[in-house]
Amino acid sequence: MGMSPIPFEVWVYAPTSSRYYEDGHTISMLNKCGIFYCRQGQAELLADGNPYTIKPGDMYIYVTSSLVRLMHRSDDLKGVVVEADIDYVLPIVNKVVSAENLMLLRQHPCVTLTEAQCEHLDFLLRDIENYTNAGAESSGSLSLVRLRVELTKAMGQTLCYEVMHIYFTNRQPIETSLNRKDAIFQNFMLALFRHYRTERSVSFYARKQHLSLRYFSAIVKERTGFSALHWITNMVIADAKRLLENPELSTKEIAYTLNFPSPSCFARYFKLYAGVSPSQYRRDLR
Repeated sequence: MGMSPIPFEVWVYAPTSSRYYEDGHTISMLNKCGIFYCRQGQAELLADGNPYTIKPGDMYIYVTSSLVRLMHRSDDLKGVVVEADIDYVLPIVNKVVSAENLMLLRQHPCVTLTEAQCEHLDFLLRDIENYTNAGAESSGSLSLVRLRVELTKAMGQTLCYEVMHIYFTNRQPIETSLNRKDAIFQNFMLALFRHYRTERSVSFYARKQHLSLRYFSAIVKERTGFSALHWITNMVIADAKRLLENPELSTKEIAYTLNFPSPSCFARYFKLYAGVSPSQYRRDLR
C-alpha cells in the first residue's frame, strides 16, 4: 500500500463542498483513520449497528475496518474532516495508547469537547489548513519542498496527539502500561491492513511475527476481547460491503477483487459472516 508525500488531508465539510454527502451515503474507512469535528448543524450516523448523533462541539473519530452510514444531516451541517493513512497514524498512536484503549476508542468513537478544547482544536486545524493550502500554491527548490512536506507531517503528528489527549481527557482511559503484547496486536493490525485481500488465515499473521498460532491467537483475544479471525473477517466483510454498494461492480468482479477463487466461494463466505447473501445485501440497500 503506497503512501502519498503528505499522508493525511484536511477539508471543510460544508454545503459548498464537493464531498457534501447525501443521506444514506456510506463512508468506508478501511486503510485510513480520521475525525469529523462538527462546527455547525447536526448529523445522525450509524456505525457497526450503533447510532450516533453529532452536534456542534462533538468530535467523531473514524476507526479502521468500519463502515459509517450517514443516516441524516441538517442542511446547515458544517465541520472539518481529517483523514490519514493507517501506516502514518498507527506508529504515532501506538507510542501512547494501549490495545485496551484502542478498543475503548473503537467502542465509543464520539466525544463532546469543552469550549476551551474547541478553541484549541479550531486553532490547530486552521493552522494546518492554511499551511497546506499555502504549500500547494507555492513553489520552490526540491529541498524546500521536502522541508515543507516534513513540516506538514510533523503538524499532523501534533494534531494526532492532541486528538488523543482531548479524547482521553474527556473519557477516562483504561489504566494499563504498554507492553510487548500490545506491540503484537498493533503489528497484526498493520499487517492485516496490508494483506487482508490476499491472506485470510490466522496462521499467516502469526508467522509474520514468528509466533506460534496458539500464542498469537491468545494474545489477540486477551488484548481485544475478539479472536484474530474476527478481525480478519471484519476487515474482509467491511470491504465487501463497500464494494457491493457500488452498483457498477458485479459480484464476480468483487469476488476476484478480494481474491476469492470463485463468486460462489465469495457468496458462501459473505453469508457465513454477514448473515445474508451478497445479492440480499444489495437488495436491502434499496
